[in-house]
Amino acid sequence: MDNGQLILHPDDPAYSTAPATLSKALAETGFIGDAFGKPEEQRFLAGERFLQLITFMGCSPHIELEPQPDGSLNFCHIRIHGPLDQPLVLWGRNTTAPRCPACRKRITDWRGRIGEWERLAEAPFPCPHCHEAIAPVHLDWRRQAGSGRIFVAVQQVFPGEAVPVPELMETLAHVSHGEWGHFYLLQENDD
Repeated sequence: MDNGQLILHPDDPAYSTAPATLSKALAETGFIGDAFGKPEEQRFLAGERFLQLITFMGCSPHIELEPQPDGSLNFCHIRIHGPLDQPLVLWGRNTTAPRCPACRKRITDWRGRIGEWERLAEAPFPCPHCHEAIAPVHLDWRRQAGSGRIFVAVQQVFPGEAVPVPELMETLAHVSHGEWGHFYLLQENDD
């Protein structure tokens, strides 16, 4: 099954915080509701203000917010992923070639490098075009991938279908004392 996700992440890929700090702030703003599943999975039902903090695009998007009778995760819910020991580049089937921030040209051989980048996301490599040393965490992924040590994933939404409103991003910025961004992933499974 395809799994679309809206991923919220700190602009500073090295930033991290305790998941409890994020979940408390997100619960207070009404973005997340009750936790469910195994505690280590950090999954939450949509909160009472979820639909005011995320704008859904399109004529009539179908958003299933209730758990499924079969116990599957095929409904819109939130997961906090991390904190990780070091920044990680997250990418999916929808990810296209990133751009070098110095010369703006696409890094077309990125798929051949992604295994190394997943392990060494902060290690600079020379841009094949301008030879500027750039770390994968600083590439311009055009909202089709991103990096960080902690992520807030809105699961079961199609890429581009959901957009966080400023209030939600301000809540996250207040917690981290830094700006947050978002990107979209399309993956095969739920993790």
